Amino acid sequence: MPRPAYDAGRSAPAWSEGATGAGMQSLGIEETLEAVDGVVGDWLSMATKIGRARRGGARAMLKWLSGFPGDTWEERWILSGLDSAPRTWKDTLAAQVGVRGEVLTAAMTALLLAGVIRPSYSWLLATKQFIKTGALFLVVNEPEALQRIRALPAYQAANEWSRRNTEMCLVRLLIRTGKRLEQLRGDDLLAYADIVRTSRRSHHEHLAWEVLVALGPLAGEQPTLRAAWGRPLAPASTVSPHWLIAMAFQRRRCGTCSWTTSPRSRTGWTTAHYRASPTGWCGSSGSGFSKSIPTRPT
Repeated sequence: MPRPAYDAGRSAPAWSEGATGAGMQSLGIEETLEAVDGVVGDWLSMATKIGRARRGGARAMLKWLSGFPGDTWEERWILSGLDSAPRTWKDTLAAQVGVRGEVLTAAMTALLLAGVIRPSYSWLLATKQFIKTGALFLVVNEPEALQRIRALPAYQAANEWSRRNTEMCLVRLLIRTGKRLEQLRGDDLLAYADIVRTSRRSHHEHLAWEVLVALGPLAGEQPTLRAAWGRPLAPASTVSPHWLIAMAFQRRRCGTCSWTTSPRSRTGWTTAHYRASPTGWCGSSGSGFSKSIPTRPT
């Protein structure tokens, strides 16, 4: 059974240069809605009944988030606790703001499309509402790249499940990192792949890797994901924070449970404490962080 990924409730990586959502983080509610409208087009249009409903839902959601401390929408999102509740966030919020769940789903989709909020991979993998609308992200933000992806021989040769899974993999990467597709790097995808595996999911990222190699962002990388698992790590200053979470505990003895890790390897069995507590690895705080997860790249 899938389990919450280890990035649940954690802040997103630093914004990349030119990221659309970065400029919206310090805006007020109405200014944010206007900025979102400029990205998603008629999704929040006041000219249609459904557009007005979506805009009202987005306004109610932002107003509720504004009640939490923080200087940015992302900080408030994390402090609200919704990031750690991917399957119940809609019902929780609906009860708080008095807006129907389906309206909040559409409003959240608009905020994701514009990059106002960058949920954890744990949230993006688990919430059913996003799975139904996530593909819109590429249509809105990367339409030319999407055409190039769908024209690639490897993509066309894949079955429908692999195609859909590849597009959703890229969408999650773009939402969480805040990057454009051409800014993605190998460690971004490796970090995501590690989170997928340690949460016991079967979202295979092999075709996504090959697509990015063919398009250019990973042109200097290994041709396949299997080969990439064996390459040396990038310098710590350039590795995604999510990958560092997985890598931070290498051949160390836990002071609480006296469990010793094996050295991290991308080519064989590994075991790592999957989450850190406020007082260190494993759970001297009593929060149950001592669980170990075996992973094996495929």
